[in-house]
Amino acid sequence: MAGVLINIAPNLFYIIENGRNPAVAQRSAMETEIYGLKIVQFLLPRKDHRLPLLADVAKNYADTFPLVNENLSASFGFVGSFGFLLLVYVALTPRRTEAGSAHASRQLAFIAVALVMIATVGGFSSLFAQFVSPLIRAWNRVSIFIAFMSLTAMALAFDSIFARRWRPAPTFVAATLVALFGVWDQTASVDLARLKARREEFRADQDFMSNLEKHLAAGSAIYQLPYMTFPESPPVQSLGSYDMAKGYLHADNLRWSFGATAGRRGDDVFEGLSHLPISTQIELLNYMGFQGIYVDRRGYADHGIDLDAEIRKATGEVPMLQPGVGLAFYPLPRRDKHVHLSPEAEKARKTLGIVREGGKLTFDGTSPFDIDFTRSVATQFRSSSGLYKAESWGSWTMGSTVTVRLKEQLPRDFVLQLTARGFGPNLGAPATVTVDDVTRSFVPGPQFQRFDLPFSTNESTDTIVITVPHPAVPKDLGINADTRLLGLGLLDLKVVAQH
Repeated sequence: MAGVLINIAPNLFYIIENGRNPAVAQRSAMETEIYGLKIVQFLLPRKDHRLPLLADVAKNYADTFPLVNENLSASFGFVGSFGFLLLVYVALTPRRTEAGSAHASRQLAFIAVALVMIATVGGFSSLFAQFVSPLIRAWNRVSIFIAFMSLTAMALAFDSIFARRWRPAPTFVAATLVALFGVWDQTASVDLARLKARREEFRADQDFMSNLEKHLAAGSAIYQLPYMTFPESPPVQSLGSYDMAKGYLHADNLRWSFGATAGRRGDDVFEGLSHLPISTQIELLNYMGFQGIYVDRRGYADHGIDLDAEIRKATGEVPMLQPGVGLAFYPLPRRDKHVHLSPEAEKARKTLGIVREGGKLTFDGTSPFDIDFTRSVATQFRSSSGLYKAESWGSWTMGSTVTVRLKEQLPRDFVLQLTARGFGPNLGAPATVTVDDVTRSFVPGPQFQRFDLPFSTNESTDTIVITVPHPAVPKDLGINADTRLLGLGLLDLKVVAQH
């Protein structure tokens, strides 16, 4: 227990200082069941087995039974399945005086059975998720360790049975045949094609990054498009969650925009930047000191054709291209140290809180009392609940209560300026804002309107609570298929101290 606490101590101190990050790793206890281990999938063949009859068995299970997801790949094959059943048998048989391979097999059996009891659907992991923490969820992933134990059990059994009765040569031949059968059983004809494609892609990326490093100074900063959050980004066209991390893999001396943690200031700036016109982005990139733009064209429906034209027009530069529909790099023209921004870019710089002083770049230029709901609130509040993800126009409230904690204590006398609109039954119905023990009300209309709410509190606090009168689901109202529980649309929130 002490070791676990020491290991997670840096995380705990970070949370105390910076608050929890609601944008990352939000888990539900039920996900433990969804991504749980299923014993039957150990024993079933792989879905694309070489033999059509066996492939159909696996496909029928996958198509008709529930909770089939990434655990579909947990098949042990014939050899591994036999080893797993052997471990179960060893675990159930009475313990005798044992030594050598028999003792090792029993230890493996104990560990394997314990893992199954914890990780299986409805196992002890479900209790852990419900009463301790839901953060550990995809328990099916321990199947790789159980598979290793199963194969080890087979090897120990083979050694114990055959080595005593056979000479070394026949034993070697028999072991080789079993191994070859296992490889045949656990591979498919498509595997080689996939491996070849991955190898070619890897080498092409390696060559592209190597060429990039030759043309750029060490430490150059590269801005990446399309914008993808980290970690666990949803797919963007044909790009997977971590495809934008190729630069870190292949280049040793370059810096990349991808990888800023979602819900923190760096990611908030890059997300906001990505919504601006490309010409404005390029102005700010020059201001921030970036040396170029890296584009993975697979992240665009038109393979980046429109974006390519826009960047070429704004920079006048010819990109470095990877053969095929892959990567492109656009060098940014060198600028003077003092970059003069257009009014549009200057406004965006202030909104995003980008400050460059004495060669140092910071993202802390925004006031903790100036909240923009068109941006991720995860970076603007110490913590928040009751808000849906920011959209281009603002954010919807979720349910009947919104609770936010600001990064600084509120003054005791201030005016809270809230720009909001109502939805459905909330139009014309009084909503309230509570700070400490003081409550103020406002009546939202169909369009955004600014409400100035004066507060004078006895105690200083950092918490604001907004109460929604009648949250409603658009689908239930016959408006559209949206199933979210909406109440108010929020555009911005400002705190103006009164002296």
